[in-house]
Amino acid sequence: MRLSLFPAMPNTRRVRELKHFYWDVAVSGKTLSFGFHDVDPFVEVRLGETPASLVWQGDVLILSDAGEFAIAANRGLVVSVSAERLVLADRKLDREERTLRVRTDDGHFLVYFEWGDALKYRADDHGRVHVTSPGADWPLMLFVAQGPSPALADTEMDRMKSVSMGEIVALTQSFGKAQPRLETSSHIVDLWEHAHHLHRVNTFEPEPPFIYEWECATRTDRYASRVIGHWDTIHTVWDWLLIDGTRARQEFENYLKSYDPKTAQIALDVAPIGEDVWPGDHREDNDGRCTVCSHPPVWPELAWQLYLVTNDRSWLAVTYEIAKLNIAWWERQRDRDHDGLFEYADTRFPQPWESGCDGSPRFDELTADGFACVDLNCQLVMFYRNLVRFAVELGENKEAAEFAKRQDRLVHLVRERLWDASSGWFFDRRDDDFVRVRTTAGMWAICAGIAQPEQVDAMLEHIDNPDEFATWFPLPSVSADEPTFTPIGWRGPCRASQVFWIAMGLRHAGRVEAAGRIVRRTLDAMTEVLHKEGAVYECYNPLGVKQDDVTLFDYTDAGEPVRRYYLGHAPIRAMVLMGLLGIEPTRDGLLVAPAAESLDDEMKVEFILGKNGYVLETHSETEGLRLTLRRGRKEIATSWGRTLVPRVELL
Repeated sequence: MRLSLFPAMPNTRRVRELKHFYWDVAVSGKTLSFGFHDVDPFVEVRLGETPASLVWQGDVLILSDAGEFAIAANRGLVVSVSAERLVLADRKLDREERTLRVRTDDGHFLVYFEWGDALKYRADDHGRVHVTSPGADWPLMLFVAQGPSPALADTEMDRMKSVSMGEIVALTQSFGKAQPRLETSSHIVDLWEHAHHLHRVNTFEPEPPFIYEWECATRTDRYASRVIGHWDTIHTVWDWLLIDGTRARQEFENYLKSYDPKTAQIALDVAPIGEDVWPGDHREDNDGRCTVCSHPPVWPELAWQLYLVTNDRSWLAVTYEIAKLNIAWWERQRDRDHDGLFEYADTRFPQPWESGCDGSPRFDELTADGFACVDLNCQLVMFYRNLVRFAVELGENKEAAEFAKRQDRLVHLVRERLWDASSGWFFDRRDDDFVRVRTTAGMWAICAGIAQPEQVDAMLEHIDNPDEFATWFPLPSVSADEPTFTPIGWRGPCRASQVFWIAMGLRHAGRVEAAGRIVRRTLDAMTEVLHKEGAVYECYNPLGVKQDDVTLFDYTDAGEPVRRYYLGHAPIRAMVLMGLLGIEPTRDGLLVAPAAESLDDEMKVEFILGKNGYVLETHSETEGLRLTLRRGRKEIATSWGRTLVPRVELL
């Protein structure tokens, strides 16, 4: 297992300098190996016994209950552990000073250790030095510091020796204890807690153009880029919605910095001003925005949910104005043949990333004017529906009626032109024919409420088929029986974000248990991978727990490894709260509709709605599923299987 440790805010204040700084800890039996990023480890610690359990908390790795740990802080790593042997790369080992200097492409490293006075050294045939401390009855203390020069590595080492390790551990653990808890008999609790700490270490201090703390999708991106945007940020905000509504709205407002007021386009993404992200993306001329294309327009759905949580009409009014301008951009720019159906830029250019489905076999053949994309048209139906909601809430009834007409017109076109009854699926349409590759893009017709009941039934036959979409990890991006299915990018691997969207669509279509099944199988699969690999991934192998064969699609190198510690496609807490337990704010109040067949016998979860904290308990009994909802110590609802708490009672 390979784990990464990240110096976390507020443990470090040099945010830009440490943007993608992390240490790797490889665990193999009784051996811990320490390295930097993907550099070969240059320090090994051999233990007396295999660790019974490892608890990853972002910047802290708890090695045992006896106060043994590894900590990432600033540009250094501190390890305190009961060890039998220390193994060092014998490059410039100073036995007198107990220091080792290492030079790599990633800078200069200085290693220092404390471990008693009677140390013994032995060189092996591989050029390494083995260090033991016979009779020592205290732990090995290991310090590793990195700097761009030897002198700066020395300075960092001095800083590391003065770090209060107990304070960092206490801060990290107090953060974890302060987060809403999930209590259940299954190991999905481990996944839930992992998400808390991963959100924390992916968060940076405010810096222009962001006025709030902001979160990137991962800190292990090989491009060392820090950006907000694409639909990855939408998924991270969903994950905050019922955990911290204020944080969710602040993160969403950071996201809206991708809105370009000059053109009304939502950019591909937006980075801190001055950040070097992609060569030639001209961000410096546009407040950090990359406007080569846009990305899936699903943000209004989240905006409506944020309004239901915060009840802030003035905020909704501002958001509505942006939404009106942005929908006009899509109408102007993405219906090039004026047939009423919309096309992603991916259908015209080989590298735009606008659909979010990079390199999907849907786009193996391009056309000059593009072609109708089923997912985009369904997402724009959702966009129009939310414009109607915004307008009605703000008393703009005339505008609401106009947007409702556009929504109905687009729903009709999708049903008429993108549904293939013979295949039981919604497809893209190119040159007046279907692009007959079955992908998760077609499932957006369920998400948008476009698929009629008989169409949902037909699609569920494929979704529930183990040879197609009911794989070990559910909902591969391309059906497993398609000739183009392969473990690369969007040509097969699964993303939990798509499970979330499709599950919510199934719920709204009245298929609660079907939604619960795919969410539960997804959570179980992610937990199994977490226990084996130590991380959450951007995408997953549909066919089994082994992730080695899965790569990202890249236009120059199809072998790019999948990114680890990635929440941009893993709204874990939202899947538990909304997808599995069915907790959803509505205009009428709080709906709770769990997927009873997919729950553990007893579950208890904390969540936050507005300024109030709630506890939901579920109990599977012979009479059915019993729900109990509490606010503080007050029981506000008890029911069997499903309940709606009126909005007035929540406020």
